[in-house]
Amino acid sequence: MVSAEEDLDVFESGLSTLFNEPEVNYGDVGQTVTVELPNEPKISLMLPDVDPTNVKLFAHHVWKGSILLSKILQSKQIQGKVLELGAGCGLPSIVLARKGIQVVSSDYPDPDIIAKLKQNVKNNNVNVEVIGHIWGVRNDELQGKFDHIIMSDTLWMAHQHDNLLQDLDEYLTPNGSVIGVAGFHSGIYAVEKFFKLAEEKFDRIHYQTYIIPIGHGLCEHMEWERAPKGIVISNDIKERARYIFHYEFKRKAQ
Repeated sequence: MVSAEEDLDVFESGLSTLFNEPEVNYGDVGQTVTVELPNEPKISLMLPDVDPTNVKLFAHHVWKGSILLSKILQSKQIQGKVLELGAGCGLPSIVLARKGIQVVSSDYPDPDIIAKLKQNVKNNNVNVEVIGHIWGVRNDELQGKFDHIIMSDTLWMAHQHDNLLQDLDEYLTPNGSVIGVAGFHSGIYAVEKFFKLAEEKFDRIHYQTYIIPIGHGLCEHMEWERAPKGIVISNDIKERARYIFHYEFKRKAQ
């Protein structure tokens, strides 16, 4: 059994490159981080100085999940309108906007999270609409449906799964898809629970587990190796932090 305190330690242990332990996040409150994805101009990201009451949203880091999601999105032929939920500093949204895709980037309406997200869009000279949004709460700023919804490390809060699924149901077009990644650093149970709930309305169309590269920083230029098919991941806190899960799903046929 892994305690909540141990899980919190993993979230806040950004400097974990001891021997064979990967970092799951990088950067901290108020810093500016430069991301250098392959075949992509540099991306400058200002990390928010969040209100102390919202620090457990962990928006003040660049997460390795956003690096993997950005790499995946770079290689995809995506058309239509895209919504990012839980965007943090907005890396995947910026990557898509550079491809000319219409993107709405959203996160919890903490003033500095939204301010830094807007500043990152401006600093990287992309056209992205930024909206403060609480999952599961009606938002008149989110108009219409989206062809794709992207999410990075949004599944660790099990108490928010119903609200997150409500948003997917509300804002995804009938033929739309969800593209996301989820690290296991905060526990395998929460990820499994989300997909169990999602089975009611969605079909998983792709999934792949990746091994987080060992190295200090964001590891953008390193190879993100696919884990062997059928791998069974231990719930040991150090073992599970080495893996990250890429998933895609769509609505069940009516």
